[in-house]
Amino acid sequence: MLRRVAEGDRIIRKGEWRQIYGAYDYVGTDLAGKTLGILGMGRIGRAVAKRAIPFGMKIIYHNRKRLPRKIESMTHSKFESLNQLLKKSDIISVHVPYTKQTHQLVDIKFLKKMKKSSFFVNTARGGIIKEKDLISALKRKIIAGAALDVFENEPIGKNHPFAKMNNVVIAPHIGSSTSETRKKMAGLTVKNLELALSGKKPIYSV
Repeated sequence: MLRRVAEGDRIIRKGEWRQIYGAYDYVGTDLAGKTLGILGMGRIGRAVAKRAIPFGMKIIYHNRKRLPRKIESMTHSKFESLNQLLKKSDIISVHVPYTKQTHQLVDIKFLKKMKKSSFFVNTARGGIIKEKDLISALKRKIIAGAALDVFENEPIGKNHPFAKMNNVVIAPHIGSSTSETRKKMAGLTVKNLELALSGKKPIYSV
């Protein structure tokens, strides 16, 4: 998203790459030195933080409760209020569960608190975003761009507003779709069955 790879891909596929671009054409943004704001620092949020460390990013987060200092140290992260998270972050990555409290949490008021140069990432649940507000914010350049793997109503089609925006990268809800992850999920299912049948508490029980 920050390096505008999706835009470059579209240009080539449309046959519009007819010249060698100059030094200031299709300029992207480096991750190094940028601030990653993680909203929801659970298991997935922490995994994202650990992956951001090698890129030289500053990591801040907001959670219902501050994490123990040991975990903050392991993830190189600092707790911030929600308002400060939105104000300071160059990238906001959402990892909260979808609940009544988080339903359409990301609305125009939320987005207006972000930097105009910032990017928004949602790989959690589509209902966390008020889509019409995000569409408006992207069109009005309230924020710079977005990367979305989930949507309010799925699947979306080619005529959806997000599909027509150059500053949006979209994926068809495939955030966990790797062969390795699928094998782990299958193994966990078997393990849970074994635990339940032996009268023990399953892992990640609901």
